[in-house]
Amino acid sequence: MLDQAARLFQSGQLDEARLHCIKALDALQGAARIQALNLLSVIELQQGQYDQAESTLKALIDLAPADAAAHYHLGLARQSQQQWSSAALSYQLAWQLGPEQHHYQINLIESLLQSQQWAKAGQVIETCLALRHHADGLMNMKIRVLCGQQDWQAVMNCLDSAIPSLSQSNDNQLCLLAARDCIAADRYADAARALERCPDIELSFEALVCRSVIMDRLDEPVQAIDDARAALAMKPDDYHANYNVAAVLSKRFDSESLIEADQCIGRALKVQPDSAEAWYTASLVYGKRMDFDAGLNAVNKALQYQPLYEDALIQSADILDRTDRVDESVKILKSAVKQLVDSAMLWRQLGIALLKQGEFDEACHTLKKACSMDQSDQRSIAHYILALAANGQADLASRLTNFSDNVSVMLLPVPPTYVSQQQFNTRLEADIRSHSSLRFEPIGLAARNGYLTEELRSDRTDAIQAFEQSLMSAIRQYINAREHDSRDLFLANKPKGDVTINLWATLVNGGGQIETHIHEDSWMSGAYYVRTGHAEGQSEELGASANSEGYLELGRPHTGMPTPEDQHIHLIRPVEGTLVLFPSFMFHRTIPDCNATDRISIAFDLRASREAD
Repeated sequence: MLDQAARLFQSGQLDEARLHCIKALDALQGAARIQALNLLSVIELQQGQYDQAESTLKALIDLAPADAAAHYHLGLARQSQQQWSSAALSYQLAWQLGPEQHHYQINLIESLLQSQQWAKAGQVIETCLALRHHADGLMNMKIRVLCGQQDWQAVMNCLDSAIPSLSQSNDNQLCLLAARDCIAADRYADAARALERCPDIELSFEALVCRSVIMDRLDEPVQAIDDARAALAMKPDDYHANYNVAAVLSKRFDSESLIEADQCIGRALKVQPDSAEAWYTASLVYGKRMDFDAGLNAVNKALQYQPLYEDALIQSADILDRTDRVDESVKILKSAVKQLVDSAMLWRQLGIALLKQGEFDEACHTLKKACSMDQSDQRSIAHYILALAANGQADLASRLTNFSDNVSVMLLPVPPTYVSQQQFNTRLEADIRSHSSLRFEPIGLAARNGYLTEELRSDRTDAIQAFEQSLMSAIRQYINAREHDSRDLFLANKPKGDVTINLWATLVNGGGQIETHIHEDSWMSGAYYVRTGHAEGQSEELGASANSEGYLELGRPHTGMPTPEDQHIHLIRPVEGTLVLFPSFMFHRTIPDCNATDRISIAFDLRASREAD
């Protein structure tokens, strides 16, 4: 009967072969029983009956504990059930009993990697490398170990030592693997360094997609979109190519980019109509185009396919808030935080909705929780301070803002290559007016009757580079003069290492303004005044009741939010050549000045570099 089972197995009749094996086992002992159990386990593995296969293999190992193949197959059964630690134990025994079987080693390493046993995986890899087994594949696994251990310098060293001995295709794949692992750990600068180690890698579709993601996260939008479009040109019907272009463009604010993003996300959804991330990105694009009905439908589709998609839940609540459906927003968010209790962003969004709902006490508790979960979240801080003031704790809100210490006004030193502030500002004004990215009222941003550039340094003029150097020098002096203070919501997040700055220019016509906003992705923000468009005077703080046309106003929130009393709103008169620094969590706007001519300033955000976080 066992012979018949073997013939049935060879002919692909697995169900009949399994039945014959089971019947044969009743009468078999010794070596024949071992043979039957071995065949039965192989059939069960091929049929996906992993629980049954595991039981069969345990019985086989009881009879033949030195059978390396049985231990290996038991590892396969456990691996197929995602039991990685148990699988590793089985593969370890298989390797000890059959050291010449290289696939035992590879499966052992993979199971150790999947169970995050980095040190053990590293030891096995080094043993195999010493035996010169599967060098290419093992180097891939070594990179994964080092990334798992977050030893980023060792990752780069490993690439440098491995690449000269590998073929071009293999070294490209190794660099891509390292870059993707760095991306997964939010180490984008390291990911870029990994790709740079293979000069020919830019020709690969996969590498272009990868580099586009990296450049997007490193705030290099021009390179990001160039790479994304190049990948799309290679594979115009590919889901990832279309999604990647849409994801990058969804962060832009010009109508042409948003139209292109809409087209790409439409093509991506034709390929994968159940993609939650694609529906979410579609919602972002619709929201920026002020099509809130379409945005809500799209984000609901994302939640249909992935009900606990955190970003989509927040997007849904945000659209409901913006369309005066705050009660629905609160209901969704209260349900969400019960399931995603560790999501600081969901607690923050709930607190904002409660604030709009007028539930000030509950908003205070909710936003305080959000701040404790993520002390660097600028939106949580901004709205917590607002909730305190609305809940009768204006003095505490004022102390937490600490305007007198945390807002600084200074004259920016004139760069040494310019003879005067006026000459320097004249040159900056010309560069801003002719900037390649200057756009009128970009969609979704705060400029009204005014223009904004994208990243100012995309045009590398002498004046812009000189401004950056002078600004960074002033900022470093300011940061070095301030001590870290865990009790201060601003200084508690003082960068400890390298910083990243983003610069953009604003050009506002007479009567125009920059509407109320905060800078939620940074630590410190500010403005440098190139041209004020009105009579000059010293920069000074004024009360909210002063004649304040053209002034920078700090502390007044969006319309629909509770407004603090006048003494908690601060005004600063802009003066050409003046630099103003303030915490990114402070609500701010410019007040329209109908009597002024064009006003030009350079705004900026500063945050800790991602690798320094």
